[in-house]
Amino acid sequence: RFYDEDPADPGYALASDPGSASATKIIPAGTTTLKVMVGALRDRINNGASFSQSVDVSLDSIDPNYACCRFLETFGVDVIDVDESLISAGKFLSKIPPVTSGNVPLKRDENAATYVYTLALTSMPFAPVRLAVRGDVDAFESIEFDGVANASLTIQPEDWAATRLLSLHVADDNVLEGNRNYQVTVVATSNDTNYDGVTSATLTSVVLEDDVAFAT
Repeated sequence: RFYDEDPADPGYALASDPGSASATKIIPAGTTTLKVMVGALRDRINNGASFSQSVDVSLDSIDPNYACCRFLETFGVDVIDVDESLISAGKFLSKIPPVTSGNVPLKRDENAATYVYTLALTSMPFAPVRLAVRGDVDAFESIEFDGVANASLTIQPEDWAATRLLSLHVADDNVLEGNRNYQVTVVATSNDTNYDGVTSATLTSVVLEDDVAFAT
């Protein structure tokens, strides 16, 4: 389909344009060039399907030199599937890449140590995906997915695009232990082989000790 370019965001389609099967543009008199940009809407489906598409451009004018059908050009475009099945630690948009590896740290004082991470799948799965927290899980007083106490969550394919909140709570123990790090990852299991075994970035909860030692 054809879309008008967003004047505020050159190179990207205008979001309010529903698109059409064909498009007509006027080349003003005295102008010799018309820029045609060809792209593909990302479907966020990791099926490995790549395809070729052709775009026909023809000219028509009351100028007899450019009369209808005298000039016709066909451009071939190869569209490659670039979607991946990963777990993102944080929201992502077209211009904000997902965080799928490395370390994602959060720091909190021990007396208010609740660590909230935003999680999202990067593509639509073909089967339910179960996310489970692995690692230093025993260090936390409670673990919640979307406000429900549970160390795991199952995502249905139709709900894949919704972001999920993982909350990790550390109890204030009144024990002088110093600052410490607790690390977990989120691991996927699914009948969708693209997601089965996928592991998120390392989520590091940095606990800042608030207890002090003093003599009486």
